[in-house]
Amino acid sequence: MMQNHSASLRRIQAILDRSIARLGNVGGLIALQLPNRAPIILCSGSADLDARTPLKPESVCMIASQSKTIIALCVLRLIRRGLLDLTQPAAQLLRTIPLDPAITVEHLLMNRSGLGEYEGIMFGPSYAGTVHLEPHELVKLAALNGVRFAPGECFDYSNINFVLLGLVIEAVTGAPLAEAVRREILQPLGLEMWFAATEALPRARMAGGYVRSTNSSTPRHAAELDHSAAFATGDMAADLATMLRLWTALLASDNPIQISVADLTRNTTFAAPKPFHPASLGVEYGYGVEVAYWGGERVVGHPGKIQGYRSGTWADPARGIVISLCITGIHDQTEDAAVSALRYPAGQLYTASLGAAYALLEEH
Repeated sequence: MMQNHSASLRRIQAILDRSIARLGNVGGLIALQLPNRAPIILCSGSADLDARTPLKPESVCMIASQSKTIIALCVLRLIRRGLLDLTQPAAQLLRTIPLDPAITVEHLLMNRSGLGEYEGIMFGPSYAGTVHLEPHELVKLAALNGVRFAPGECFDYSNINFVLLGLVIEAVTGAPLAEAVRREILQPLGLEMWFAATEALPRARMAGGYVRSTNSSTPRHAAELDHSAAFATGDMAADLATMLRLWTALLASDNPIQISVADLTRNTTFAAPKPFHPASLGVEYGYGVEVAYWGGERVVGHPGKIQGYRSGTWADPARGIVISLCITGIHDQTEDAAVSALRYPAGQLYTASLGAAYALLEEH
């Protein structure tokens, strides 16, 4: 971690500290990567509820829906190898799943399939993270919510798209998803990550995220939960230095996997004025990434939210800057959703972090 005590870093440290102390969170990390510099990682709060273990730069977080970017990278890699095609009907690859033959691989990558969401069925007040569901069962749950629109009509966030992409990867490679992603993406880039749907999380290194439900007043640590419902959509875990390395690699087209931010944003789409999923509102979506304008500058990345973890990683391709952050706390299933959302001031954190990175770039 580079020691730098500029006013810019002091400001975002203060914002991070207040987000932990005043908003009822457990811990938080903000990581900055500037071109040709050592990474900067700021920490606040604890790695656990009893506050005995301080959060450290190397602490591991669930990255939640940021996993979608990595799944998209794996799909694009298989396309480069001639094993898949963007226009290929998903039904041809997943013959045991009843899918509209008009739904293509590209529709799934861009959340444009029109398929419904299973989140609302899974995660109610009684959710305790004890139910195990196979990917095919998640598909059946999503089907209960019907079809939202014709394939390709618009973008609307739905996790089932990436569940299906995970199954596509397994069908094409003949390997379990975690093995295929490691071989195609993580190992070439020299990255270590965990897949909580099928693997144990590194409890000793975890930044503690927790769940409280009507079934238990005692919060349960994320490492104790069954994350099968997040298969291929949000089950991955990593430390923030790893997220910086991933996105720094994606800023260059000559990286070991030969896939860059430019490939992920080669085609983008927008949500309808009144989307089905609230997370779709105002979003421009590419292949497993969002295009945003935090602080008025064009950035590419993806937010994430899963039991006790709220996170996001964003890159400014024009300046070669990457920021990544994670706030941990107790995901109280019984808390009003509007109150819960206020515990994570994402816009302030993203904008302030990018602003600090721009200021540091100018200082040097």
